[in-house]
Amino acid sequence: MAAAQAGVTSALSRPKSGWNHHYIQQLMQARQAYWQGNPLRAIQEYAQLIHHAPQRYLADLYGEQGNVYYRIGAFYAAGNDYIHSVRNLIREKNLRGARTLIPIVAQINPNAAYQLTIQLNHQETNHHGGTTDYANTLAVSASYRRPF
Repeated sequence: MAAAQAGVTSALSRPKSGWNHHYIQQLMQARQAYWQGNPLRAIQEYAQLIHHAPQRYLADLYGEQGNVYYRIGAFYAAGNDYIHSVRNLIREKNLRGARTLIPIVAQINPNAAYQLTIQLNHQETNHHGGTTDYANTLAVSASYRRPF
């Protein structure tokens, strides 16, 4: 799970263009708190950002806050934040980004990952004029099954 989680961190290493100075400053405070070993303060900073930031920033913010929860072993909270991130990515039509996070969600919450895969496939079907890649859908959904 750590290798997949590291990919989330590297994908969110820089703020999106268009962030105003206030959001960048608060984002850097959240990151600095995390880097200095104060994850609770980082979570508080991310929570404030999430509460006040425009919707277009939420996928990144939930993803980063999820990374903090993940690193302190709060996997349920991390999974919830990753779920919010995927939903926002789907809403933003960033289908590739959403599909990248689904395997991470699947390791924490397979049922939520399955539901998100359905939403993503529905969005892809609408986006691609009524066709979807069912081979990929089957491969992704098969990866969520746990061995008995």
